[in-house]
Amino acid sequence: MSSPQNAILAKVRTMYSRSLSANKYNEMMKKTSVSEVAVYLRDNTPYGEFLQNVNLNDIHREQLLELLQNAKFTTFQKLARFSFSKNDDGFYSYLYRLEEVKSLLKHIRYVCSGSQELYDFSYNDILMEHSSFDYNKLLSIKTYDGITEFMHGTIYESILIKNRRQDLREIDTVKIETEIFNTMYAKLGKNIRKEFSHKESQGIIDMFIALNDMQSIVKAYRLKKFFNANNEYIESVCFPHTRKSQRIVTEIANTKDNEKLEIILKDWEPVKNFGLNKDYIEDCVVREKARLCNKNIHFSVYPSLTLLCYMLYLDIELENIANIVEGIRYGISEGEIKDLLIY
Repeated sequence: MSSPQNAILAKVRTMYSRSLSANKYNEMMKKTSVSEVAVYLRDNTPYGEFLQNVNLNDIHREQLLELLQNAKFTTFQKLARFSFSKNDDGFYSYLYRLEEVKSLLKHIRYVCSGSQELYDFSYNDILMEHSSFDYNKLLSIKTYDGITEFMHGTIYESILIKNRRQDLREIDTVKIETEIFNTMYAKLGKNIRKEFSHKESQGIIDMFIALNDMQSIVKAYRLKKFFNANNEYIESVCFPHTRKSQRIVTEIANTKDNEKLEIILKDWEPVKNFGLNKDYIEDCVVREKARLCNKNIHFSVYPSLTLLCYMLYLDIELENIANIVEGIRYGISEGEIKDLLIY
């Protein structure tokens, strides 16, 4: 392993060791305003360097979370700088591609909903630098056909053309999401196999498979429980990668009794490890993701996998901060906020 690769491993583990502790979350929950949380983060956590020279006296929730997102991408760029592909097409561009896809899907849903209200969306210079399209131009487009034309030459164009409908209300954004992620992950898988040894690439791919398995089962569960979707539709919008997840998705899709969903999921790893919140299945999934990240950061010898898991863990940490800020904003008790946190 090269010296730069060793440096990534060491830096990731050092930064992970400084992750927010239960104690720090407890201190934040005692604050009474967004400003107080921001000051605490500045003075007591690794986020402090990104909150210097910022007026925190009247900072809004959106501003704070945007600054913390910027911190995440800045951290990623620093850690990956020794290995980052110049053509923005390799494994280390994954984080940018993911944000790019999320922003595209959010704008498609916005346009298809026919809403005239503006929605929250933010990006920073790092995202702009590595995006395959201009975020500002995307946000100015107000029609589906306009988005499709704007995506000309990208991997997203053919998917948008295929799913075009005369009536915007008939455009299935769930199918578009599935097809876009399938395309992105297929391309990512090829790049990973080109860039890394067999063992290292398999470790990364196994992590993505685990994440995609969980996402498929969550999607199937929600479509069946809350929308009573039929089995053909559920199967068409999920992308299971293992026989076990395929079996669970198929059983969920074919059940006629929603009360049996708990029985179907009782042997699923996230549920076995953390229990099932029937109204918020994502809870056990996020906890399982945190467990996998923790395991790989501590024991993997591959810098690419440890870096991926650290960035996934940062997403969980930022979601915790967002939940604390929202809880304070709406006067939710510490106990209720604590139930939402993953650490």
